[in-house]
Amino acid sequence: MYFGNYEGGPNPVLWDEVREKIVQRYDKDGITRSDADIDEICQTVSLLDPEAEEWDAYTKRLFDSLQAIVDDAEKNGHKDVYIVSHGLSIRVILHVLKYESGYLKIENTSISELIYKAGAFSAFGSVNNTDLLVVEEEIITE
Repeated sequence: MYFGNYEGGPNPVLWDEVREKIVQRYDKDGITRSDADIDEICQTVSLLDPEAEEWDAYTKRLFDSLQAIVDDAEKNGHKDVYIVSHGLSIRVILHVLKYESGYLKIENTSISELIYKAGAFSAFGSVNNTDLLVVEEEIITE
């Protein structure tokens, strides 16, 4: 996602301003909500900075890119495709495709599987799997 004038700046500045804007909108109704859905969080960035990418443009670009990768893989006879991406993009894909496990913090180097069948992204395999990160410690005794 293109963050406009926030690009390259410190993350806490962006996310603190997003959180404040979301809370302000809900406080008008007497409700404080700081755990907004990912679509609302991303759209808030474009409300704060009109140069930032809007939610609809971002999700279209993201899914157009996924489709282009799948089309290229099919054209070249590949059955499995591995894509490396940022956690935000993974969370957006899960949200748009209605993954029903609530908020997810995507762990660095975790693996999430998206299954493509019959011309559509249809299901999930493992999501946010960090099993490969487990390193067994060897205890040495003298």
